[in-house]
Amino acid sequence: MSYSAAIALRFSTQAIDLGGSIDFVDGADTILHIKPRPDRHLVVLNSYIFGNWGEELHIPLPAEAFSKPLSLVVSGTEEGVSVTVGDREPVEYQADPMRLLRADLRLSPFIEVLPTEDVPRSLTLAGQILAADLAHVRARLRFLDACQLAPSYLRDARLLLYIDGRLVRTHSLLPLPGQVTSQVAEVRFEFGPDVFVGEKMEAQLVLEFLGGEHCLDRRSIENHVIGAIEHCSEVMVSGFAANPILPGCPVMLDVFVGGRFEGTACADKERSDLTLVDPAFKACGFHFRFRNQLLLVPGTDLAVAVRPRDTGIELLNSPWQLSRSVPRDEVLAQMRLYATPLMQSMTQPECKSMHT
Repeated sequence: MSYSAAIALRFSTQAIDLGGSIDFVDGADTILHIKPRPDRHLVVLNSYIFGNWGEELHIPLPAEAFSKPLSLVVSGTEEGVSVTVGDREPVEYQADPMRLLRADLRLSPFIEVLPTEDVPRSLTLAGQILAADLAHVRARLRFLDACQLAPSYLRDARLLLYIDGRLVRTHSLLPLPGQVTSQVAEVRFEFGPDVFVGEKMEAQLVLEFLGGEHCLDRRSIENHVIGAIEHCSEVMVSGFAANPILPGCPVMLDVFVGGRFEGTACADKERSDLTLVDPAFKACGFHFRFRNQLLLVPGTDLAVAVRPRDTGIELLNSPWQLSRSVPRDEVLAQMRLYATPLMQSMTQPECKSMHT
């Protein structure tokens, strides 16, 4: 079975001035390294295999070629690898074409992948959900074909995020989200009040391309919130709550009084003392004032609970008991315990001293 692949790239003038390079990396080896050398009026091709650089192959160019963007095409076939710089003749390079095809593409800043003439029919993209909680979903994308980093592929693609079958967020792949390193990118979907998400719901990452949808990964929503109630009275409840995985995103909390929903608090207040734990936790305090002052009725239970939004998990010290009813039998037992010695002391005959 025959095969061929080609990728077009362009060095901007900034990339040339900064000494940028293109590397096709497979494991610890660099199958092909391409670097313009304007000081020597040439483009250098080389490989780094088994810990050693190979013999350089030079493509000479006129000096004025480096004063403008420099385009090139890297092609791989069954016969070998070739590099075409600008409108010059292709230069054959001794490299394993199979390793080149599966290699990661690593680009210095200001180097771009150019669209090819071929019309894309598929997008070979792998995706993995790294974290999914009440505040966000974070995923990693890996492009299995470096040629498909071109805008001609990505302009018709986007990511869809479903929560329990409901579409809650979308993200375009053009421009690529996150920091791209060797054909890898990361994307983050954050949730606001408009998204209903609860623990144990399922997050589904889907690729939409040319009208079709393909599921990349699924993961259950988890709770990573840490926090505690630190003070509670008839007027207010306060404490802190933070998400260690996403500390910059305030945690939304549900407040319950006597088992009934009272309101929602946002843990975004300044807490300079918590910066000793982690500087990212400088704004994770909450202070919730009840709509009406709580009435503490003697002999009745009343507790305040604080939970991360839409979960059954409570913060440390929750529920906070403001008042507690005492069973009648326990009250009578306590009365007998203290009353019996008192009654006995009251019924003993009074001792009188006698003087002679």
